[in-house]
Order: sequence, then structure tokens, then C-alpha cells
Amino acid sequence: MILLTGSKRARSSFVLIELILVILLVAIIAGLSSPVFRNSFTSLELKDACFNIAKLANYAQEMAIVERASYKLSLDAQTGKFWLSRSDLLNPGASYQKVKGSYGESFSLPRGISFAVGNELVELFFYPDGRLQPEKQVKISAVNGESRLINFKSLGSQVEIKAVN
Repeated sequence: MILLTGSKRARSSFVLIELILVILLVAIIAGLSSPVFRNSFTSLELKDACFNIAKLANYAQEMAIVERASYKLSLDAQTGKFWLSRSDLLNPGASYQKVKGSYGESFSLPRGISFAVGNELVELFFYPDGRLQPEKQVKISAVNGESRLINFKSLGSQVEIKAVN
């Protein structure tokens, strides 16, 4: 008895149709998940930026006490940059100079994230006695509408980060 299984060409075209359907399904799933991934990624970048600013502020407060020097954390809303500078120990009345090393870099907020303080330059001063002037709240917003509030408090308090709805 001879079984007719069809031609080789008919079998390969069936495989091609299956392959096209699988590729189409994968493309649809990728297209639907892309906006969800983009929002999640923006949220992670916002959290990371707030964490970096908070850690830089905590470092400035600790170093001001340890080195008996004044430190300044600058947040530039216009450029989206933030940096740390320190007063000269030998000349306390002189201007602030950028900190040497990796903490003295000028850091940038990720694209799509900005300081929500207008176009002003916010300067926070950390003094050798542990004080911070002025105590301030800085709001950081992302393009997806999510925001975080960073509370800078004086006298040994850690910087707080809160989600804003």
C-alpha cells in the first residue's frame, strides 16, 4: 500500500505560513509591551536620579562635618545638571570649588526627567556643624507624569525621597 504524503513543495509552504504567523504574533506582543516597558524604564531612571542626588547630599553633609569645611550642592533646573563643590579650607571666605574625584563630576538628569523648580539654580549649603541651609524640598518629574519629592533636612537627618501622586 502506498501512502500519498503530498509533494515536498506543499509541505515547505505550510512551514512558511506557520513561520509568518509566529513572527506576526511576536511582533504584536512586542508592540503591545513596548509602552509598558518604556514607562517602567522611565520610572526606574527617576528613582535612580533621586537616589543619586540624595546620596550626594548625604555625602556632602558627612564630609562637611569630617573635614570641617562647607560644602555646596547645586541643582541647575535649566540644564538638568547637579554637582558638589567645597569651600577652601585655607580661605573660608573664598568661592566654592568643585570637589576632586568622582564626587566632583557634573552629573546630568536622564532625558525626560527634570527638576520642577522653575528655571532657578538651587544651592544647598552644608556646614561643618551639620546644618543645612536652606532646608528645601525639590520636586523631580518625568515625562510619564510620575514625580518624586526630595526633602533636604538639617542636623543629621538623612535625605528623604517620597513619591508624589
